[in-house]
Amino acid sequence: MARSALRLEEEPMPWYDLPEEQLKDYRTGTQEPADLDRWWRERLDEARALTREPALTRYEAGTYAPSTVFAAYNEITSGDDIGVHPFTGHDVPSAHVERQLRHLREFLR
Repeated sequence: MARSALRLEEEPMPWYDLPEEQLKDYRTGTQEPADLDRWWRERLDEARALTREPALTRYEAGTYAPSTVFAAYNEITSGDDIGVHPFTGHDVPSAHVERQLRHLREFLR
């Protein structure tokens, strides 16, 4: 028998779909390993040993152009519209979200 199948028979998966009231009082029968704190301390020490000072590089306009996006767009045979938004980090401009919603409304008609 494969190890994964054997393991499932020995240790059933946790069950998280209990009603909320039962989940508040539910406690697992799984015992914490005796050396869990030591294990985590060693893992964190290993990770910290690999850290280095961050390298800060000034942004240069045009250096990070989305050329691959346009190359992929040129190969798409459906639709003929691409939106270009200025770089905003991880923020999504509201205009982009509105554009997505407008496209979905038109597509799902």
